[in-house]
Amino acid sequence: MIQFASFASSKEAVGVEPGGLVHYSADGGATWSQKGRITGEVQAVAATEGSDGKPWIWAATSTGLVVSTDGGAVFRPSDAA
Repeated sequence: MIQFASFASSKEAVGVEPGGLVHYSADGGATWSQKGRITGEVQAVAATEGSDGKPWIWAATSTGLVVSTDGGAVFRPSDAA
């Protein structure tokens, strides 16, 4: 079950389950593939088109703001260098 969702473009969508599992769709939500996991309680999600064909995903969590620049495989604190 997807709790939070965001469109990075007209076709790319990301969704997050209550437990933090991240899913990606390249076809407007018709099919989904599992990516990574967000640690902490997710409170909001936003996505934008990335420059390399993978969406950038931001998530507000109970422990702070995290970002993925690889389409949702790995998340890091947004202020990490």
